[in-house]
Parts: sequence; C-alpha cells; structure tokens
Amino acid sequence: MVAVQAFSPNRGESFVLERAERGFRPGKDIAGVIVKPARSGHGPGVGDRVVAHLDHSGWAERAVVPIDRLAVVPEAISSEEAAALPLAGVTALRLTRATGPVASRRLLLTGASGGVGHYFVELAASQGTQITVVAATDQRARRLLELGASERIKRNDPQSSFTPTMTRQSRTTWPRSCGSLPPDACTPRSAWSQAGRTRRGSSKRWSPGRCAATRS
Repeated sequence: MVAVQAFSPNRGESFVLERAERGFRPGKDIAGVIVKPARSGHGPGVGDRVVAHLDHSGWAERAVVPIDRLAVVPEAISSEEAAALPLAGVTALRLTRATGPVASRRLLLTGASGGVGHYFVELAASQGTQITVVAATDQRARRLLELGASERIKRNDPQSSFTPTMTRQSRTTWPRSCGSLPPDACTPRSAWSQAGRTRRGSSKRWSPGRCAATRS
C-alpha cells in the first residue's frame, strides 16, 4: 500500500471522467511512500519512495499497487517529478523500441510538445538520433531543443521528403502537419499502436495526431 504524495493527471482520464460510472476513481500515475509492504515479502519495504502506474484509483490518500506496477524512486527525484513519468515515459520508451534502432537516424516528430514527445526526444537524442520537431510556438521549440532536438519546423513549413515509420494520421492530414511528403508515405503502421499498449492490451494510451518519420 502506498501513501500518495503526488499524482499526475493524464488527458485520457479527463475523457473518462465525462462518462465515468458511479464510484469510479481516476488516477493512473502516482508517487508516494510504502506504508504496507506486499505480503509475499517481495518488492519495496516500508518507507521506500516509489512511483507507480495503475489502471485507476490513484487519486486518493492511499493506493494499493501490485509490486510489478511500481519502482523505487531515486533520492534526487521529487515525488512530483516522479508522478509525471509513468504513462508518458513508458509510452515514449516503447516508441523508441517500436521504431527499431534510432542511433544516427534522422526523425521527424509531430506532437512533440506533449508529455510523450518530450520524453521521446530525450530518449532518442541520448541514442544519437537527429530529431526534427514540429512545434507551433517558439517557447515550445526552445524547450525541445534543450532536451536534444536538432532542429524545429513549424506546422505548415514545406520540407524535404520524410517517410513515416509510425502514424495514426490520415493521408489528408499529413501534408498539413508534416509538409511535403511522397504520395505513398502515409500508410499507417502498427508500431504506433503497439507502442502505446499496456499490459492489459489497451491501445488507447496515446494522443491522436502524433507521428514519427525518417528523412529520405
């Protein structure tokens, strides 16, 4: 059992709340302190600081968390910082795996200003990826460049050819968001959906309109 010190709202949770059943409590991403360890004797002990990713019910003073859904938080990271990690961070990590090796590749990332985009830029840049991000404002672009992006383009900037490796966007949406693309460049791939899946098989863990592409 975890004494919750911080939680992070996710966009999808706000949609669920609009049609939530009576008694439903949201809360996927939390951080706190273990107040009661697992009966099996495995996992963190009393007093350990942890971060956890739940299916729901994390917006509470106490939350019961399976030991395979939490991790110990390093002392250098605050509970508030840790709580913002699970859903967006794990999705970004799975995206780097879904795209295959990204070292020394050039990628175009739309939707980069969101939580998943920030983590993806950091993870990919740390592997030597050259990332072009689509950002609407200079403020958002500066932050992404600080995190490791190599260049920024605006939404309607014409660009040289990029070939998508994963996308949920339609063929008609792509030219508006990614500039000039070859006619056959917008075939949806399964990698994006797979990257967002959770242990329980849900594929609705990502925001629409984000894509990654490699430059030809």
